[in-house]
Amino acid sequence: MQLTTKRPTQDSHNLDFLRAMAVSLVVVFHLLLFFGKVTIGHVNLRWMGLVGVLLFFVHTSLVLMFSLDREQTKLGGAKLYGSFVLRRCFRIYPLSILAVTVIYLLQLPMSHLAAGHMFYIPTGGLGFLSNILLVQNLTNKESILGPLWSLPYEMQMYLFLPFLFLFANRIRSIRPLLGLWVAAVVVAMLQARIGHMPDVVKYVPCFIPGIIAYKIWSTSQPRWPFRYWPLALAAIVAAAILFVDYERGWIICLLTGLLVPRFMDMPKGWVQKSCQMIAKYSYGIYLGHYLCLWAAFVKFAFLPMAAQWVIFLATVVALPVLVFHTIEEPMIRVGKHLAQRVFNARPAPSVRTSLAAMPDAG
Repeated sequence: MQLTTKRPTQDSHNLDFLRAMAVSLVVVFHLLLFFGKVTIGHVNLRWMGLVGVLLFFVHTSLVLMFSLDREQTKLGGAKLYGSFVLRRCFRIYPLSILAVTVIYLLQLPMSHLAAGHMFYIPTGGLGFLSNILLVQNLTNKESILGPLWSLPYEMQMYLFLPFLFLFANRIRSIRPLLGLWVAAVVVAMLQARIGHMPDVVKYVPCFIPGIIAYKIWSTSQPRWPFRYWPLALAAIVAAAILFVDYERGWIICLLTGLLVPRFMDMPKGWVQKSCQMIAKYSYGIYLGHYLCLWAAFVKFAFLPMAAQWVIFLATVVALPVLVFHTIEEPMIRVGKHLAQRVFNARPAPSVRTSLAAMPDAG
C-alpha cells in the first residue's frame, strides 16, 4: 500500500540556484580550457566541468520527482510512465537534433576544444544517427557536440526514474534509498574495474541523491536559513573541484542531495531573479555555449579581444533565449498536449514557468 507523503506545494528558488551554479561551472570551465587556464597556481581545475554535470544530474532527478508527483494526481501505472517518457522526449530531443544536424551538415568544430583550438571529428552515418538518438555511449561514437556527452545518460535514466519515484513514495524514510545508493556505488565500482556493464551505471549514484532529496522534501520542512545554502554549495563545489574523481563525485552528489532540501527558500531579489532566468534558459546555454565560444574567439579571432568578449557575452545570452522561445517552449507544449491526448490526462496544475521550462522539469 502506498504511503501518504506531504507533497511539495511550492517550487523552490534554491533549485534555480543549484542549476545556475551547474551550468555556470560548465561554461566557465570550457572558457578556461580554451584559454589554457585550467591550472591556476597549484590548483588544477580540470574537474570543474564534470562537477557541473554531476550537479545537473542531482538536480535533474529531484525536479523530475516533483514532475512525477504532479503527474501522479492525474495518471497512474503505465499511463504515468508513458506520459513521462513522451514529454521527456519532446523536451530534450528537438533542440539536440537541431544542434547535431547543423553541426554535421556544416562540419562545425564543436566536438572537442583545447587551448586556443576547437575541432570537428567526423562521425560517419552511424555516428550521426547515434548523436541524433542520443545513444553515443551505447555505440561508442564521439559526441558531435562536446557537451552532448551527458544527455545519453539522462535519457537512459529517464527510463528508470518513474519506478524509483514509486519506490520512494512507498517507503517511510530515506534509509532504503541510502541503501540503494550504496548498492549503486558498489555496482558502479565493479563496472569501473571489470567492465562488462553499460557505462550508464557509473552515473546512477549521481541520480539517486535527487530522489533522496525529494523524499526529505516530502516528509519534512526546511529549517536552515537560506544564507547557508550558497556557502554549503560553494564548499561542496570547491571540495569537488580539488578532489573529485568519479568515485568521490558520487559522495559530492550524495551531500548535495542530503543538503538541498534542508534550507529555506531564497528570498526575492535580483539574485533570485538572475538564477531563475539562468535556470530557465540553461538547456540552451548548455548546448549553445560551444557555438558562442567558437563564433567569438575563433571565427572573429582577428578582432580585438574586447570585441570578442562582447560577441561571446551577447550570443551566450541571445542564443538560449532565441532557441527557448522558438524551439524548446513550443515543443514542451506539443509534448504536453500529446501526452494529454494519448494518455487521457487532465491538464496539469500550473507551475512556475522557470521550473516547468527546464529540461528536467515537468
